[in-house]
Amino acid sequence: MQKDIKKWKENVLEIIFNKKETNNVVRVLSESLNKLIFVINTEGKVVYINTKAQKYFKLLNYNNNIESFFDIGKDYIHSYLEGKAFSSIKIILKSDAFYIDIAPITLNSEIVGGLIVIYEKNDSVSFETTFQLLNNINKEIELFYAMYYDEIMVTDDKGKIIGVNNPVCEECYNLNEINLINTNVKELEDKGIFKPSITLKVIKEKKHISILQKTQTGKVLMVYGLPVFDSSFKLSKVFSTSKDLTEIYTLKEKLSKTEKLMEKYYLKLKEIKNEQNLFENVIYKSSQMRNLIDLIKRISMVDSHIILNGESGVGKTLFAKIIHKLSNRRNNEFVSINCGAIPENLLESELFGYEKGAFTGAKNEGKTGYIELANNGTLFLDEISELALQMQVKLLKVLDEKSFTRVGGIKPIKSDFRLIAATNKDLEKLTKENKFREDLFYRLNVIQISIPLLRERKDDIPLLVNFFIEKYNKKYNTNKKLDPKVFDVFLEYKWPGNVRELENIIERLVVTIDKNLIEKSDLPSFFFNQDYQTVQIDQILPLKKSIDNLEKQLLGKAYEIHKNTYKVAEVLRISQSSVVRKLKKYRININSNSNL
Repeated sequence: MQKDIKKWKENVLEIIFNKKETNNVVRVLSESLNKLIFVINTEGKVVYINTKAQKYFKLLNYNNNIESFFDIGKDYIHSYLEGKAFSSIKIILKSDAFYIDIAPITLNSEIVGGLIVIYEKNDSVSFETTFQLLNNINKEIELFYAMYYDEIMVTDDKGKIIGVNNPVCEECYNLNEINLINTNVKELEDKGIFKPSITLKVIKEKKHISILQKTQTGKVLMVYGLPVFDSSFKLSKVFSTSKDLTEIYTLKEKLSKTEKLMEKYYLKLKEIKNEQNLFENVIYKSSQMRNLIDLIKRISMVDSHIILNGESGVGKTLFAKIIHKLSNRRNNEFVSINCGAIPENLLESELFGYEKGAFTGAKNEGKTGYIELANNGTLFLDEISELALQMQVKLLKVLDEKSFTRVGGIKPIKSDFRLIAATNKDLEKLTKENKFREDLFYRLNVIQISIPLLRERKDDIPLLVNFFIEKYNKKYNTNKKLDPKVFDVFLEYKWPGNVRELENIIERLVVTIDKNLIEKSDLPSFFFNQDYQTVQIDQILPLKKSIDNLEKQLLGKAYEIHKNTYKVAEVLRISQSSVVRKLKKYRININSNSNL
């Protein structure tokens, strides 16, 4: 396509002047002028000669190069290729004196050919006639290319206006010809009549230029400026033409604003989608998890250090990655290290890296440590409670100074990272037992997040079970389902391994059970061998009174947890009416706002 456009531009003059339906204005004007007129392409080949020129040179055809007709020097003839125009150059043809004007023909600021006008009598308006013809040729080409120029302005070599076409100037600048003639364009530019001035640019650069110009009336013009030189190559005049593009420009601006707005909405939707993707593996409906997710979204955008608390299997690593992905550091590294999985004697070199030859067995090129890799990103230290006290001192120094030194090195290395630490132990308790440094604990303990245990959010268990069943059915191409009684067992189980244990159990059942319906009898035996808390006997009481005391404690504890007689009945496996009756019997207070 680009190649076709280039070829079209190269041949545009031949196309225009060989068209029978070409605008008569160009031909009529060319034939009506008492001048010899040539139109040439960028290679100097003649593509059009008016009748007067054909008769003068006695031509039957004119597929010749322009230099074969007369010799005025290549500097003049080819000046139009540089965007320059010349006027009133004296030449001799057949012993007669003539004057010649040369000007470039353009299409969208690109030179596609040249106009040569030869005449006998030289006067001050000769080039204006040439320029009028040039403008009509450009109009014909631009019209063919869906655009042409409206306004014409002529200045001298200093920028003083010596000619305008009045109606268009009034429309564009709100000034008539009287206000413009003999006024310098610099003065008009300074007053904000139009800006920038094409004439001043042409005078400065001495070549044809096209720019977008804004006027005091709110118009946006495409302006084309042409320098005109005399025979001594001195700038004599500047001709400029303009096309009103206000409507197109306004539409373009509106389109640009719409595109920016669409881009803004697109980025927002992308952000929402990315956030949804981040939480797609976090399955929940419980209030505990809703509160956790809301908290994570809020604290992710700040750069404070975080401690994630929770038993094994609650998803501390998953939430650490989510925090990183939601943070301003999301485009940099998330570096994870399990402090309990690496031997103490290797942990320092893993965290800080080492220089060449730092110790026996070290790599020849040295090694980059996790802290250095986490620069501008996030460093996640899982099981931070397993970090040796000596290593805790070094980590505290890194957090304070934001720099470290490799093992065997002497040069400090800067590293700006956000630290997320995770533990399944009570760090505050460990500090009191002198097993964890107090200063490091308080340095880390800016934001502490406790991840709910699975047994504390039983509402989420059915959702998680269905999610994992679907996941592993898809993975192993099966169609397993759970009997409702299996859900009952799952709801009663304590889940010491939390979500990780639940997922592993589901995968195990999908893989090992050879029927589609998984029943209660298919579950591992440990589901039915949970240790229940023994009743502490402080004194010997009559059996009935002891039973009544135990029943009262059970009812009170169950109601304190569930706040609902139907739930209590379900848990204790008695009827709801029995629960209500026994609560009254033991005078256990029922909250009036509770859902009986």
